[in-house]
Amino acid sequence: MVNDWKKSIGLLNILGGILWLGLYFHQQKSHGTTQLNEMNVVWGSTWMDSGKLYVIPFLFVFGGLIALYQQRQNPGKLGQISSKLVYGAMSFLILMTIFEFWSFKWGSYNIRYEDATSFIGSNNSGAAQTITSLLLTVFLIPFGIDLVKGKVIPPWFAVLLVLGGLTTVFLSPSLWFPAPIWMILGFLLWQKKNNTN
Repeated sequence: MVNDWKKSIGLLNILGGILWLGLYFHQQKSHGTTQLNEMNVVWGSTWMDSGKLYVIPFLFVFGGLIALYQQRQNPGKLGQISSKLVYGAMSFLILMTIFEFWSFKWGSYNIRYEDATSFIGSNNSGAAQTITSLLLTVFLIPFGIDLVKGKVIPPWFAVLLVLGGLTTVFLSPSLWFPAPIWMILGFLLWQKKNNTN
């Protein structure tokens, strides 16, 4: 039963990586490739609309990180503390992504991101999301070290996890780099499932 859950989470992370790439390409067309907001509508949606959907891969990655940590036999203090910090940062990152994008009307630039004045849907929530991504990056360092010590992941993937956290700092427009990392996470979880059969 637990292995079936990990296999499902692995598949969701692969799909989450694919979705991230789709959202990245949508933002490239709707926002533009620089920090200058071109305000294009692509397939009936703005770049802020695609930003709303980043919550989905974040949820899948959260599940993937939990599944990885569950494979750690007898974690020490480093693993116990860092896992709680990573889970807290992921939860807050999801919440800040909701605050940053979900208040905007679908398919409309009537209220521009740059003009929003409250915390929700403004540069303030975007700054909070960026800070949360940086904290997640820092917390992923001891988390990855502990998983390597427990032989749950190889050292190279611990480095990729940290880079994956770091490259979530920009969601307007986003970076493509987290997508393959989330897919590799999915494949690692899938592989663990197959190895236990």
